[in-house]
Amino acid sequence: MAVVLVFSGFALLYAGLIAWFTYGWMRLPAFWHKENNDVSFSVIIPVRNEASNIMQLLILLRNQEYPKGQYEVIVVDDHSSDTTASIVERKMASGFLTNVRLLRADQFKREAGKKNALSLGIENAANPWIVTVDADCILNRHWLQSIAGLIEQQQPDMVVGQVSVIPAKSLFSQMQALEFMSLTGSTAGAASIGKPIMCNGANLAFRKDYFEKVGGYAGNENYASGDDVFLLHKFKKLKGARISFLKSHGGLVYTRSSVNLKEFLQQRGRWAGKAGGYRDGFTLVTGFVVAGYSLIIAAGIIWGLFFSVSLLTTALMALVFKALIDFPIMFSVSGFLRKRELMWLYPALSLVYPFYVSASLFYGFFLKPSWKA
Repeated sequence: MAVVLVFSGFALLYAGLIAWFTYGWMRLPAFWHKENNDVSFSVIIPVRNEASNIMQLLILLRNQEYPKGQYEVIVVDDHSSDTTASIVERKMASGFLTNVRLLRADQFKREAGKKNALSLGIENAANPWIVTVDADCILNRHWLQSIAGLIEQQQPDMVVGQVSVIPAKSLFSQMQALEFMSLTGSTAGAASIGKPIMCNGANLAFRKDYFEKVGGYAGNENYASGDDVFLLHKFKKLKGARISFLKSHGGLVYTRSSVNLKEFLQQRGRWAGKAGGYRDGFTLVTGFVVAGYSLIIAAGIIWGLFFSVSLLTTALMALVFKALIDFPIMFSVSGFLRKRELMWLYPALSLVYPFYVSASLFYGFFLKPSWKA
């Protein structure tokens, strides 16, 4: 009886939470970019050993449909051991990159770490709006235009952008792309109802003066990642600060999937591990409900397989219930991203989801993965 009550309680909490996020996603209008924006940006790219990716990103930034005089690009080399910095330097010297600056963290005597690299770039930024992006991302040519248009329309202090995983041919990659849609929908839905809980540093914009006002990334240096979410929570606590979500095809940033299970769990472990530093109440409640429901489902299935048919039945019913609750937002997000063909994998994703969440939590809290070696 007690087990049934626990499952029922988590199921009701989970259903209410996801229904709220689904409502938020559905009510959020799609934004289309416009021309003649007056916002000036400093785009910060923290890099470590990104020789194979950095030029593609810089070319995409060079080709933005945005006035070159209204944005600068600052590449911050975080103690790379490859040719990342020299590639950027050669292209700058040739005149191919005209609004790009390179900062070497070691020359500024900065310790390694993504937050330190980002801070160095922001300190040296010339413009009032900061935009962060990762070196391995692919940008739409209307990316900056879309962010600027939303800023002028809604006057926010932070813009949470949308990130989408590019599915490769493998089922593992396609599963990642589909799974990431659940994060996209929840992120957008929570922001839409005025309760932002997540963001992604691969597509994030914020006012530089507000960054300085909240103390930047200080206070969470012991976490391998979280520069984005910790900053979001700081903005959220700042009286009068406004946070908007950019639901826009033009403002999309694309990223590649993890190449193998180890890399995937390392990434999700970093995300899970930073939860120990959260102080935002709604984010903690959300994490408790989502992670807790997945944990009891995974534990119930494993324990039930060996010791209790009734427990196994209850856990499987909870798994099916979760899949039904998640389906509307997954179906809608996949349609917006024009990836609905991936929904055929939804049953398989629903089955493995509780187990990978449990593994990610273990990885994040006990193995403490780092940003990059």
